[in-house]
Parts: sequence; C-alpha cells; structure tokens
Amino acid sequence: EFLKEDRLTRDERADFINTISECSKTLLNTLNDILDISKLEEGKLEISNINFDLHAVLENSSNILNRMAKNKGLSLDVQVESDVPQHIHGDPHRMQQIVMNLMNNAIKFTSKGGVTVHCAYLKEQDPAVIRVEVRDTGIGISEKNMKKLFKGFTQADDSIARKFGGTGLGLSIAKDLLHLMDGRVGVNSVLGEGSTFWFEIPYMAPIEAGDDGEEENINIGPMKILLAEDNKVNQQVAMRLLNNKGHTVSIADDGETVVRMAQEEEFDMILMDMNMPVMSGIDATQEIRDLGGTYKTLPIIALTANVVDEYVKKCYDAGMNAHVAKPFSPKELYQVMARFAPEHALNAAAQTTNNIDAEDEKLTENLREIKKQLGAEYLDNLIQNSLTESARLLKAAQDAFSDGDNDALERAAHDLKNVSGLINLEDTSHFAKVVETLCRTNELTALPDIMAILKRDGEREIRRMERERTTSH
Repeated sequence: EFLKEDRLTRDERADFINTISECSKTLLNTLNDILDISKLEEGKLEISNINFDLHAVLENSSNILNRMAKNKGLSLDVQVESDVPQHIHGDPHRMQQIVMNLMNNAIKFTSKGGVTVHCAYLKEQDPAVIRVEVRDTGIGISEKNMKKLFKGFTQADDSIARKFGGTGLGLSIAKDLLHLMDGRVGVNSVLGEGSTFWFEIPYMAPIEAGDDGEEENINIGPMKILLAEDNKVNQQVAMRLLNNKGHTVSIADDGETVVRMAQEEEFDMILMDMNMPVMSGIDATQEIRDLGGTYKTLPIIALTANVVDEYVKKCYDAGMNAHVAKPFSPKELYQVMARFAPEHALNAAAQTTNNIDAEDEKLTENLREIKKQLGAEYLDNLIQNSLTESARLLKAAQDAFSDGDNDALERAAHDLKNVSGLINLEDTSHFAKVVETLCRTNELTALPDIMAILKRDGEREIRRMERERTTSH
C-alpha cells in the first residue's frame, strides 16, 4: 500500500517488490511452522524469556492493523493504564502473536464502531498479572457458541468461515501459547452487542543486565571455523558474529565443498547447515566421519530450522555433536561452541561455578541466584514450601485421576511440573509434564501407567529431599 503512494523509479520499485516478495515467502514458511498446532499439542514449542517493552508490543500491534481497521471505517485505540510496567520479562513474539490474533478477529467481526485494546496491571493479585482486553462493537457471540471457542479448527458457527474466512485455529493457538506462559484466556460477549476477549499472564519483572548469562560471559579463544551455509544472508550474520569474537571463518556453499575443504585445511570446528545443494549436511557429516582419524572427533554442530525430534535424531545419528536451531541467538551459539571446544573455552560462568561451595552444588542455577539475591533463610523457606506444595499437588493429581476428572488432573500436573522443577525434583517434574501433555491432547491410553510411575517416583523424590534436609539441619 505504501509503495503505491510513494514516487519511486522503476528500478527502485522492482527492488522493493522483489525484496518484499522473497521475505514474505520466508516469513510465510516460518509462520506455518510456528503456527502448526501439532507442535503445540506435542509440547515441541518453547517459550522464550527476555526483557521487552510491553507498551511497544501493544502499539506495534495496533500500528500493523490500523490500516485494516481504517479501511472498514473503524476506530482502533490502545489504552494502557498509567501503572502498567513498560518493561517486563517474557516472550514478546508470542505476546504480539496473541494480541494481534485477538485484534484481527475483533476487526474482522466488526462492521461499525471500533476496537479498543485495554491493558491493566493487577498488582493486588498473587501473583500479580498483566491483563489485556480486546473490546469490539461487532456481531457478538451467543452463550451457546462461546462454548465452542478456543478449540482447534472450530468457529462459532458454520457460516463464519463462509462469510469471514479463517481456519478456526487462531484462538486455539492463543490458548495453548498462554498455557505455556502460565496464563489464561476468556471471553465475555452478548450477541449483537460486541465482545471482549481477554487474557492474563503472570507479571515477571525485567532482569537486570548481566543477571541472565549474556553471551559476553562466554569467551571462546580464537578458532578456525568452517561454516557450511548456502544462504547469503545467513552467511553474513554468522560471519559477523564469529569474526567479532576473533574467529577465522571459511565458507562452503554446498555439502560436497564442505567435505573437500575439511580435507584440504585443518579446522577446529564445523558449523553445518542441513539443507544445502549437491550434498546435504547429514551426508556431508557422514562422509567426514568416514575419513577416520581426527575427523572422527572434529566437532560438527548442526545449524537447522527443523527442530522436529526425528530430524534432530538424524543429525546425531550422522555423527554430529550438537544442534542449534535457526534462527539462533548469539548466546545459544556461543554456549554450544564452548561445550565442544574445551581447549579454547574460557567460560567465565564455568569459572564462577568452580567457586561454588559443596552445599550450593546441589542447587539449580535458579535457586543459587535466589540465594544470592534474597539470602539463605528465604531460600530455605522456599524449598520447604515447595516440597509441601509438591506433596499436595501429587495427591491432588492422584485424586483427580481416581475421579476421572482429566481437566483437574491437567491443572494439578501443570502446577506440579513447575513447583517440583523449581527445587530439582527431576523425575517428578518430567512425569508431571508427560501427564499434562496426555491430558491436553486427550491421549489417555498410557495415562494409568504414567500415573503409577509419577506416584512412585514423586513420593520417592519428596521423601529423599525431606531426609536430606532433616540431616543437614
């Protein structure tokens, strides 16, 4: 739309359109992967946690959809209460995805009036939450049809898809994303009078710089790296990241070239893209490993946009040491590189760990940080309270299973996963997550066996930690 209004030369217009076209194809493929609901159902989609500007996310969402609203003659307003923190800790991409889905729906189903996005900080709640409401003056939803919302491939009634389009996946995805963020979503509506879709997420204060293990804490001495990557943009990004850390980088555009260059020169590490012309990264890795000698131990790290378990397994089966999902963060890349280049790694975080006393070695990184910031007494109370709560939630899960109440079982398992994970009850947290996933996906055949394991291992881990605490005190 903006290109239509600007006075551009023919060549400039062609360049703009070609760039937008190629980027749009890439973006569409990325979105198709992200929005694949099966990934959510199978628990294969992770939520990131970084500091971000909440106000900016809401304003950006409005700016993106403002033209769509104006074309329908609608107003689109964002109202952020004065006490709402500007910066919070969480996932800005998922936050914007949820907000834009609700805003897009509101605009789509409103023919006159407008849409208002309202954000509040409910600090009186425990824990405090951020609440976002998207209000419209549209067609509204009947009480009967509201019960159908938030289910995959479902819309309020059959005429909706014919009149307005859409797959019926948006609200289901929003619900699942909020579930991963420990949030909740709901709707209030009167048929013919408009709707208010709302969601709440726990408020997480931004983490001060340096507290979250920035990549500057990971120093890897200069290495000679072979970068196997055929995409020019990816080459530029990786080259800049690696060169800035003092590494020497050679580039191979295809798998066959990787194998040849690995034999012609001595490299400390190979960063291997999976999908390359002539020969794939997997085939190239297998050929390098088959060379024997030092090629058997040469660190090879996969760079892949495909994070499906079966595909990742192929990377390891081919002889790769690790994989980094694209698009990767510098921190993540440096961390993996440091793990497989011990003679070059000067990891400040690892050096700090060497100074941790024997008592603290039993703590998770999060608990050590809590002890550092809030003191040993607070940590002791936190662990005891978490143990008590884990025992309560374990019993609640067993009772819900006995009663056949899968919704209550899913809630108890979700809470148990988080509470037990905090104090490093690894088996309890793991099997609670499995139970939660089985309930959410309605795959109940394996539930009795998993519940038996959860009960056995959960009670064992809780008893063990209680004994250790009694002895230490």
